[in-house]
Amino acid sequence: MERVARSARPPVAQASPEATRSRALPLAFSRIASPPPSSLERPSLERSENFAHHAPMGAKGWHRRGYLPHFDGHGISQHVVFRLFDSVPPDERDGDDVLDRHMGVAFMRDPACARIVAEALLHGDGQRYVLQAWCVMPNHVHALIATNAKIELGLIVHAWKRFTTRRINESVGRTGAVWAKDYFDRYMRDDAHFETTRSYIERNPVVANLCDGPEEWPFSSAGWRETPKERE
Repeated sequence: MERVARSARPPVAQASPEATRSRALPLAFSRIASPPPSSLERPSLERSENFAHHAPMGAKGWHRRGYLPHFDGHGISQHVVFRLFDSVPPDERDGDDVLDRHMGVAFMRDPACARIVAEALLHGDGQRYVLQAWCVMPNHVHALIATNAKIELGLIVHAWKRFTTRRINESVGRTGAVWAKDYFDRYMRDDAHFETTRSYIERNPVVANLCDGPEEWPFSSAGWRETPKERE
């Protein structure tokens, strides 16, 4: 993916006064001429910062859903990572250092595909869960979310994958698997762990040498967040 530079960010047209205001897109995403759909609203940080990362843990506890152990519970925040099916070579171990090399088909290099994933993450925010931080990378996705007692984390991730698989395949004109099986999750132990994780998620494009600052990456909570000046 072309690195995002501060000097190479053409403006994006506005959808309407009611629709989400978009930050400028870099050249890597500039072939998208249309504004973001109105459903792509920024997560509510005022709501999420005081939600669940310090609340008592609910049940379901430790279990397996496929290959990896998971901790499911409501009233907690969890860092979820899921990746594309070929993002880790067979001879290498899964890990952030491998994912950040953007190997494989990396569908989300295409801004249309990245937008599909962002729309899926943001669609259930405030209803099925609270999305506290997120980032769509070229071949994997980070989400920091707080769940409730009605919908398990595994069902949320399954819905994200199912919706985006169909839409991405339609976008690129193919069929077959899009995502690797299962997902990684880690629950937030305390406020410090929560803040460290949120910073880690939003800085992932910087660490991966895709942009100079977190706010320059268009498909992340940092890129969509309003600044104090924008709220005036």
